[in-house]
Amino acid sequence: MDHLNDTDSGPKFGQHPAGWPTAIAMLVRCGGWVGPSPSSTWLRVGSCLAAALGRGLLVARLWLSLSAHAQGQAAVSDAQAASAESGSGIAMLQRAASAVVMLKMLDHTGAERGHGTGFFIGPDGMLVTARHVSEGSRELVAVTSQGQTLPVTGFLGDDRDFDVAVLKVDGTNLPHLGLADTVRTNEWVGVITLQPGGERPYATGVVVQVVELGDVLKQILTTVPVQRGDSGAPMLNAAGQVIGIVFGTSPDGPSFVAPSQVVREILAAPGGTNAIPFSKRPRRGSLPVVKDPDFRAGTLAWEQKDWQKASQCFARLTRRFPDSPTAHLLLGISYSGLKSWPAAKRALARAIQLKPYSSAAWQLYGSTLLAMGQYAESAEALREALRLGLFEWHRAVAAWADLAQAYAGLGDAAQTQQALERLSWLDRRRAAQLQAHLQQRYPDLGWPTSPQ
Repeated sequence: MDHLNDTDSGPKFGQHPAGWPTAIAMLVRCGGWVGPSPSSTWLRVGSCLAAALGRGLLVARLWLSLSAHAQGQAAVSDAQAASAESGSGIAMLQRAASAVVMLKMLDHTGAERGHGTGFFIGPDGMLVTARHVSEGSRELVAVTSQGQTLPVTGFLGDDRDFDVAVLKVDGTNLPHLGLADTVRTNEWVGVITLQPGGERPYATGVVVQVVELGDVLKQILTTVPVQRGDSGAPMLNAAGQVIGIVFGTSPDGPSFVAPSQVVREILAAPGGTNAIPFSKRPRRGSLPVVKDPDFRAGTLAWEQKDWQKASQCFARLTRRFPDSPTAHLLLGISYSGLKSWPAAKRALARAIQLKPYSSAAWQLYGSTLLAMGQYAESAEALREALRLGLFEWHRAVAAWADLAQAYAGLGDAAQTQQALERLSWLDRRRAAQLQAHLQQRYPDLGWPTSPQ
């Protein structure tokens, strides 16, 4: 829906009329309560934030019931995998094998202390693996399916939240894989790895679920069985494209896969295409956020709506992972559950600083500012979220609803009506209900009979 990215009806990020605070100013002014406290519960807890709290509970439930969900998909997995194996699926995996390498993890003495998997995404030796494989090694050596050994010489970037690293070996005309743009629940997928001795070169299954919280936390769960040494392996769809990178599994349940979009984000970051020596890469510990005990404890508390305990767990998480946008986003939403708006504002502002292109973080930040009565800053943040793109229907509905409330709080009748019209395109009933609410609260704003 192209109209969701059209922001001509209001001030754009970085192009504000006089009196509108910039996003930078919002990030600097992270503390304190400013403006009137709205009396309406609907206004006090914005639509985006209410949706996020519900979304968070959904994420918690999914993470806490992965094994049962995966077992329930076993019949689907077996049927689809068998179908693929009888056709082109396995042939595709066999062709992809030349782009996959085993990564020998060496310690400071040069002795091998384990191994992982990686794969090339470019002919010049650009290599993707799990971050904990890279982080846990003094040196890495890639071994191709033809037995060629290639020392890892460069580091391009990593993402601790998603456990992905992009590295570099010296080479030319290397076989490589492409990255998929989308992933669908129940689609056939397969993984290919290189193990010492050559046992079990591939495994197949289906996508069980894509677990996500906006665009900050996203993991793909599959029924593909993985084993020790598979970390960093490519998960391929039937077209031979990489949907994600294997980073873990549960004892009796699904495999965990980081989405391939993370690789694009690493390379798009400043300096992302300029390799530094592998020996000089930043070292921040190998444990990803989702494997931290406080992540699990926090999601358990979330499931029980114990926002106090959740905020304590996620506060500890942010101290251990100060550069994690996911940790700060979860902390901000937990504070919102407590209606601790200034604390929520600080946490969400930090998430934006760490991941400024996150539409989810901007959306939740705008909803928090709305709850605090900071209408101008709220409208600014919500417009930035819409500019970045909110392609999920429920998130777009929530953002336009909150934006209409922010403009109404500012007394801007024209902008309020435009936001209601955009909302009406997505959910006419919701738009009519919200307009009735705002007409009662702001009777002097000037209203037509119903949204156009």
